[in-house]
Amino acid sequence: MPIRTLGSQMIFAADPFYAERPAPCTQRCEKILAPVCAEDESGRNRTYPNECMIGFLNCQEKTKSTKIADGECPDDPIVWVDDEAYFDQYDMP
Repeated sequence: MPIRTLGSQMIFAADPFYAERPAPCTQRCEKILAPVCAEDESGRNRTYPNECMIGFLNCQEKTKSTKIADGECPDDPIVWVDDEAYFDQYDMP
């Protein structure tokens, strides 16, 4: 519903329904086990199955983890056994 007109143009009130929405997470990672250690913004370390999954999960979980080393984090060892099952839990495009 226009709030006023300016010449032939209608000026509309801001509608939160049409506000800019974040883009969906479209990154796709290969199902390869090459562990990396990353640190999140709170300083917690987390082992990821590969470097690509850091970016994918940052998008999915709205986090800002960054890689700090190759291999498992000493305080977060790998606990998954089946690589395929690990990756299948995420809805990757």
